[in-house]
Amino acid sequence: MTDQATQDATTDAQPRPAVAGQVERSVSRQPAALPRPYYEDEAVTLYHGDALALLPLLPKADAVVTDPPYGETSLDWDVWPDGWPAVAALVAPQMWCFGSTRMFLDKGHQFRAWKLAQDVVWEKHNGSNSANDRFRRLHELALHYYRGKWEDLHREPQFVPGAIQRSVRRSKNRTQHWGDIGQSAYKSEDGGPLLMGSVIYARSCHGYAVNETQKPEDIVAPLLQYSVPPGGLVVDCFAGSGTTGAVARKTGRRAILIEKRESQCQAIAARLAQGDLLTANVEANLPIRARKEPE
Repeated sequence: MTDQATQDATTDAQPRPAVAGQVERSVSRQPAALPRPYYEDEAVTLYHGDALALLPLLPKADAVVTDPPYGETSLDWDVWPDGWPAVAALVAPQMWCFGSTRMFLDKGHQFRAWKLAQDVVWEKHNGSNSANDRFRRLHELALHYYRGKWEDLHREPQFVPGAIQRSVRRSKNRTQHWGDIGQSAYKSEDGGPLLMGSVIYARSCHGYAVNETQKPEDIVAPLLQYSVPPGGLVVDCFAGSGTTGAVARKTGRRAILIEKRESQCQAIAARLAQGDLLTANVEANLPIRARKEPE
């Protein structure tokens, strides 16, 4: 985290008013101040602690990008922290949250502080199933939530290179159910960039992952770059492997990470200390391009 971010954290470290119910109980047991960072560099600050307790102490951020425990297994670390989405709403006006369809259906009532904007599908190169009588699951979801006015949010559309020379034009005979959706956010020219689709392919981290559910940089990067301006601040309250911090640093953003397990804090610190030597597949300040395995 930069000096400015450190100053912000110092001046904005007082507990914010909590929303009703579980959030009030969570905030009531928070520490008086942020603990000493477990790891810190010019762009990334990592705290070892409980997200429910530390989130209300953080400075205002541009977005939350996080991958919470889905709470779908009996593993010790896979426990959903009740009430965390409402606490995260105290920190940022928008949030990308990874999850499964089951998770979002089961926990949907805990996202009532947010409005749903859009959804992205992470297409994996491989998958896994706990049963052999169902389709093999090759995807996970990332849902985009926001609070307040949509027009007040930072939104930077992501692009992929156009493989075919063509111009994108709106049909004069648009079907009625679309109505008037206004001016395009970008202008496409022959052979120019195309708006990135909502299904994004990215190889899983098998072989080098330092966390059980580690997300690849190529799926985190477009979400982070969409919601956080260069120099802006992103928060990941379930840091896991530290991918959000690694991507933020490589793309000229700042990040505050929170991780409950000290073993994962150690892994994050080791990963970030090595700089771009680990999984360095994101070019700073450039849009991430969809990648496919060569045929």
